[in-house]
Amino acid sequence: MKLQRVLTGVGVGLVLFLLWAALGAVNADGAGLRYSGPMLVAAGLAGGGLALRVRAPRVAATMIVVAAAAPAAIFYWMAPVFVPGFVVVTALVLVDLRRRRRPTAAV
Repeated sequence: MKLQRVLTGVGVGLVLFLLWAALGAVNADGAGLRYSGPMLVAAGLAGGGLALRVRAPRVAATMIVVAAAAPAAIFYWMAPVFVPGFVVVTALVLVDLRRRRRPTAAV
């Protein structure tokens, strides 16, 4: 239960960060939708992944991991800043996915 709450908090933080980065890129020198559009798509992926976590855990995990990788791919020159966050989100998602797939003992 605690892992799910942590992952939900990190996921909401990821969505908020992606929205903040998209809004910041709109007014950058000539960037416009070139950078903010993909960030908005990544925010939608992360939000959709959080919503689907219970019904479709594998799809949700893929969506969240792709969304976490988006800032490093879009702002490739700043990848060393974004890769640690990507690693943390990916590790949390994979641990949560493994716990969901673990078979329970029959009583």
